[in-house]
Amino acid sequence: MLMSNRLARWVVLGVFLFGFCRAQAQPALLSSVPANGATGVSTTSTVVFTFNTPMNTISSSAVFTYGLSGFVPAASAWSANNTVLTCTPAPSFPANTNISWTVIGVSTNGTFINPPPTGSFTTGSGGGGGSNGTNPITIFEVGAGHFYFQTSSAPSMLFTDAPPYEFVANTVLSSNRFATNVTLTLPTASVFNLSPVPLSPWLFDLVVLTNDLTKFNAAFPTGNYTLTVRSVSSNQAVTVNWPATLLQPPAPHISNFPATQAVDSSQPFTLTWDAFSGGTASDFVSIQMNTTTILVSLPTNVMPGTATSVVIPAHTLQENQLYTVDLNFGHIIFTTNSTPYITEAFRSTTTQFSLQTIIAGTGSLHLTGLTNNSSTISFNVLVSAVPIVVVEYKTNLTAATWQTLLTTNNPGSQFSVSASHGSNKAMYFRARSGP
Repeated sequence: MLMSNRLARWVVLGVFLFGFCRAQAQPALLSSVPANGATGVSTTSTVVFTFNTPMNTISSSAVFTYGLSGFVPAASAWSANNTVLTCTPAPSFPANTNISWTVIGVSTNGTFINPPPTGSFTTGSGGGGGSNGTNPITIFEVGAGHFYFQTSSAPSMLFTDAPPYEFVANTVLSSNRFATNVTLTLPTASVFNLSPVPLSPWLFDLVVLTNDLTKFNAAFPTGNYTLTVRSVSSNQAVTVNWPATLLQPPAPHISNFPATQAVDSSQPFTLTWDAFSGGTASDFVSIQMNTTTILVSLPTNVMPGTATSVVIPAHTLQENQLYTVDLNFGHIIFTTNSTPYITEAFRSTTTQFSLQTIIAGTGSLHLTGLTNNSSTISFNVLVSAVPIVVVEYKTNLTAATWQTLLTTNNPGSQFSVSASHGSNKAMYFRARSGP
């Protein structure tokens, strides 16, 4: 069972890894220009990162964000010796805004900068000047999320480790705007207070979780939701329409799940999923990957709703790591207004699964996908760089030897195994390299 993790939002029979770990020098970020904490930065300023060693230019990158979900794409260029990364905002950075950056750095020998360096700077008005800011425009949002998990090639299942139904409302205030409180009035006339987020005075949010979909839909029906921002000087009430035509998406399903359980991180890996029924370019697919301590930045984290795959470049992931992956599909409606605010209404569905990497350049065998009926046990063997595979079994773990079930010298990347268990109440399996 997967562990619940809303910020990020497996049954293994056996694993046999062969090889060794390589000692590698630790790369580091030497400097950033503008410096961390700089103010009055031009909105068109390039950002320059200097490293202590040549970097893998395909797997290394910088990500710029602002506010709750803002994103600034940037054109990247490397110096001749691959130690200096220059990023040019395209389009320009928003004015009077605090811009955060994260660097995903991988040296040419495959060693990560761990943890990824982070920092921020504040832009001025156009080309300079300035004040501390948070976001260039106020955003009012309401929506619902449903959460599933996947542990095999079978269909995704509804989350059980935590309530699977989530209602979200938030207000992201524009630059230098503050509020004493923010409330949400539902179509039912019920009123909720949004909570200020610690250390983020521009952000107020509400999250409600439940296990009961019927009660969830009754408590949060479609219709008009009014978010009211109160401050010392003035109040503002904005209505967000959550229409009945905005349907809850189906659960995402990973189509090459077995391959995700033995990923060679030294090679590019293509993650694929079933096409979303009714998915359009106006919808979105997003991916988030993390270990317990590291958030992974992919070249493309957000894609149109028609997408069915993403390529994870070589050396993006670390060797011999277990990653939690969220694949999210959503419908969203944006409404802009002549006054500086945007409203957003959404419905999204997320499937969470685990991705396991092997030790790059070594052989790996992984048993997964166990099924058991009245007479037969079946499972899959995932293979990486092992030319001969022997599958063995015991009916009693105290027995001195393992019995051979099958041997194959042409295993490919995956093959299926079935065994009749007869009157045996338990069987134990393992796979090893032959002969």
